[in-house]
Amino acid sequence: MSNFDWNDHPFGRALLTLERPGRYIGGEWNEIHKENPSSLLRIALVYPELYELGMSNLGLAIIYHVLNSHPKVYAERAYLLWLDAIEFMRRNRIPLFSLETKTPLREFDLIGISMHTELNYTNLLLTLDLANVPLKSDERSKGDPLVMLGGPCALNPEPLKRFVDFFVLGEAEQAVLEIVDPLLAWKNREITRDEVLAELAKIEGVFVPRYPKDRVRRRIAPLERKFFPIKQLVPNVEAVHNRFVIEIMRGCTRGCRFCEGGMVYRPIRIRDVDEVVEIAVEGVKATGFREIGLLAFTVSDYPDLEALIVKLKNALPHIDLSLPSLPINAISKELLDILADLSKFGITLAPETASERLRGVINKNVPLDEIFTSIRIAEERNWPSVKLYFMVGLPTETEDDVNETVKLLETIARTARRIRVRASFGTFVPRPHTPFQWVEQRMPDEMESVIHMIRRKLRRYRRLRISAHDPYQSALEGVFARGDERLADVLLEAYRLGAQFDDRRETFDFSIWEQAFENIGIDWREYLRPRELDEKLPWHYVDTGLFNAFLRLEYKRSLRGEYTMDCMRSRCNGCGPWYREGYELCRTGYVQKQKLESIEIAKLEAKPTKRVQYLVVYSKMPPASALGHNDTVRLIIQGFARAGWEFSYTEGFVKRPRISAGPSLALGATSEVELLVVESVKEYEPEKILPKLQSEMPDGIRLISIERLSRPLNWSEIKGSIYLFTLSDGRKVRVEVRHGGKKLRDYIEELKPIAVHRIGYL
Repeated sequence: MSNFDWNDHPFGRALLTLERPGRYIGGEWNEIHKENPSSLLRIALVYPELYELGMSNLGLAIIYHVLNSHPKVYAERAYLLWLDAIEFMRRNRIPLFSLETKTPLREFDLIGISMHTELNYTNLLLTLDLANVPLKSDERSKGDPLVMLGGPCALNPEPLKRFVDFFVLGEAEQAVLEIVDPLLAWKNREITRDEVLAELAKIEGVFVPRYPKDRVRRRIAPLERKFFPIKQLVPNVEAVHNRFVIEIMRGCTRGCRFCEGGMVYRPIRIRDVDEVVEIAVEGVKATGFREIGLLAFTVSDYPDLEALIVKLKNALPHIDLSLPSLPINAISKELLDILADLSKFGITLAPETASERLRGVINKNVPLDEIFTSIRIAEERNWPSVKLYFMVGLPTETEDDVNETVKLLETIARTARRIRVRASFGTFVPRPHTPFQWVEQRMPDEMESVIHMIRRKLRRYRRLRISAHDPYQSALEGVFARGDERLADVLLEAYRLGAQFDDRRETFDFSIWEQAFENIGIDWREYLRPRELDEKLPWHYVDTGLFNAFLRLEYKRSLRGEYTMDCMRSRCNGCGPWYREGYELCRTGYVQKQKLESIEIAKLEAKPTKRVQYLVVYSKMPPASALGHNDTVRLIIQGFARAGWEFSYTEGFVKRPRISAGPSLALGATSEVELLVVESVKEYEPEKILPKLQSEMPDGIRLISIERLSRPLNWSEIKGSIYLFTLSDGRKVRVEVRHGGKKLRDYIEELKPIAVHRIGYL
């Protein structure tokens, strides 16, 4: 039985008036709670975007797991709220709070923010503002929490350093444990705020603006299993990526000159095949997810990929598998044959440009003909779609280069007969710590014209869908990616003018930023200019491990259109000190350890003839009443999976558990008679299986009964629902809502109940 009380939530029952209230209730499966949290170092981990995005971020999940593994630390989570909830908070003076204990962020010792895009910089200020924490670090006193920032954007701290007390540069798994002792000393008042910052500045990978150093080297962490979260959180509201994610490899040496991640996350580290399979099996059991995502910068470079997929397929035959975008030469007939029974959501390829000359400039050394081979193979296996990623505005790009991409897409559109093709265009953004950190970024109005030309030339092809990132958003990314400390004033001014959620088209307004730059007296175009090779760059003190000489050489090679081979397949290119420091793969290159032919591919047993239907009756009470119908059913089914229920699966491209849900319940309403039919290939004794299933249910869901059906349930026999309304004066009113008649919402508008409870069916 749920112990949830609306009075314990900062929003109270008003939560149910907000859009997707399930974002704000917490209590997810695998959420961590600790006793006597006030005695521990309390850290609020914040992803400055909506819940659905933050819950999809593996990096934050890893840090949540690592910090909570420390016996003296309690890390909780917070995400930004959507506009309606923000307005409600401000109107009612409710501070931003954590999901686990609903504690205001201002009461934590440390607020740790994970920043993955420059378009969320105003969201950093929004987070601090909603938390009632002074925006500027020099305005915070001893009663305020410290503010830490990590993630890819930390590698150029300059635009944000007035707002952040300290940055963690690079991979944080070990660094976040090393900051614990100084922070505990500060919490226990053994040292002052200034003294703890001075201590933190001594830790490798930590940059403290108050105590600057000539050189701060980013942290590199091993892919140790103890750092990886098996019990990943199960989102209450379906996340952007609703699956169990496993990082199988970290780093990339393909050497794409535009890619900051591929440059700065070197050297290559690889997780063993059998370890990945063990993590997958344990993770699916602990979460109930039906999909596994394999994560790496370039998954196809994983040397034992085919063996891994076969082993995953053998161990988890009914689990879907998703792969991120692939180079166009990564798709083989053998790979698609292996993937054929796992998932058919489509493939994603990243050619970037059709121009052979430009591919030499950006070091994308792949034969373009292979894109047609990939599409043909996908069509032969009836995969539904292919998505292609391109960029415009690349260094030295001409109109002829763009036209080559248009011609490529025309050819694809004419030859791809059964497969849908989606082409996505982004504007090139020069980034720090890459060979292109010195080049010019093209103006957004010019890029807008290029994208308009591409759309115009390709609009007659019905099976080809074109999408594009807003060039003005890309311009703002570019300004801050290579920005300096002066931009702090612009950022603050833009926030005061109303800028927030700049990563979203519906809330991005470039005119606000133009006004902010004008008010501060800075020309934003100046930040898109090319830099001289001997110019002192704002992020010069950040040592990613890459030799500056290597970046300069790669820049010069790009001007000549010369390729640099992948060192994992050729020889060391001298990009950094890792060969000298003894990293194994820098010496050996990729080594295939498990050959596909040595692994027996398990055959699924013949389709069981037995299909047993069970009717589940359950109640839905707070906080589950804040969940929509689809999310409720999804969470129940994931609970069944964790309990070991043997589902009967549908046939077709994408296999799903055979389930059938009764009439949906209005958001916010409660019920004691919700219905769900779940099929199995096994016969269960209801009285024995029910307790096990209940132990895996989310808060607010109680399984009342489960019984085997002698015949299929006909939902059309239900003619309506019976509700009990509680009115503001305490009276109870019985309301019958028949299908095809007066709607439930009409009764609600008429009677204005304070509570709606379903008690039966007609």
